[in-house]
Amino acid sequence: FEAFARSRHSQRQFTGNTIDVNLLEKAFEIAETTPSACNRQPWHNYVFTKKEDIVKILDIQRGARQFKDDVSALIIVCATPNAFMGMNEYHQHFVNGGLYAMNLLYAIHSQGLGAIPLNGGVGKEKSSQILSMCEGSDQDELILLIAVGEMPDEFNVAKSARFSFTNYTKFI
Repeated sequence: FEAFARSRHSQRQFTGNTIDVNLLEKAFEIAETTPSACNRQPWHNYVFTKKEDIVKILDIQRGARQFKDDVSALIIVCATPNAFMGMNEYHQHFVNGGLYAMNLLYAIHSQGLGAIPLNGGVGKEKSSQILSMCEGSDQDELILLIAVGEMPDEFNVAKSARFSFTNYTKFI
């Protein structure tokens, strides 16, 4: 698992080619293994494969300007707070949605596709614009977007320094 996890990178270069939907379906099937509080599984996915829809959503989100035209699929990951009870569990749909999104990123990587998570913290107005295109529940809240595509034979990967776990982990 260590080698696999270290081989996944946020991909910002795609060929622009259409991807096999069966690979995405397999990734979603793998991501079904994501743990969730009380097994509530509050997440929902909306998958866009039409270029005009992908570009429209990414123009709203504004985080993929350099590569939006080469994205082959855009996954909107949402979660519903209705799966949880009251104020004591107020943020649980975000936590569980985040767990699911990370598992989905690994599952996409396992299928040989490139992906990059894109910030879902876009404010209420932009979030509403994006969610209005999803034709889902009005209870859905945006977790993040995942841009997916075929990786070219050669590509650059951003070198992001990682903090050592010793900087943020304390054994007690």
